[in-house]
Amino acid sequence: MQFIAFYSPAEPPVPGTPPDPKHMQDLMRYMTEATAKGLLVGNGGIMRAALGGQAVLAGGKYSTREGADQVLEARVVGFAILQAPSKEILMKEMETFLRVSGEGTVDVFPLMGPPPQK
Repeated sequence: MQFIAFYSPAEPPVPGTPPDPKHMQDLMRYMTEATAKGLLVGNGGIMRAALGGQAVLAGGKYSTREGADQVLEARVVGFAILQAPSKEILMKEMETFLRVSGEGTVDVFPLMGPPPQK
């Protein structure tokens, strides 16, 4: 099964403050190991909402605007696409991730894939 996970640190980072090099080294080591185990498919950080955009279809009318949802920006700093045999196994792995990344929350959503090929 594939999942998408969003990481929200307990203390949001201060914009413009570089991350601790030791912390980044530990996180890179964990991501390398998770990739080798087949758990981590892809990951990345989420940039500021002001750099994004929003598309809306309401009442049959399509509109766009500069900037993404700032409520999400206030919490979420990173995402990962993960592969695990079950949600239960994945959730056990999330403890390891949180111990490396730092206190916070990981919200996990199962992903729907294409229908099985015949």
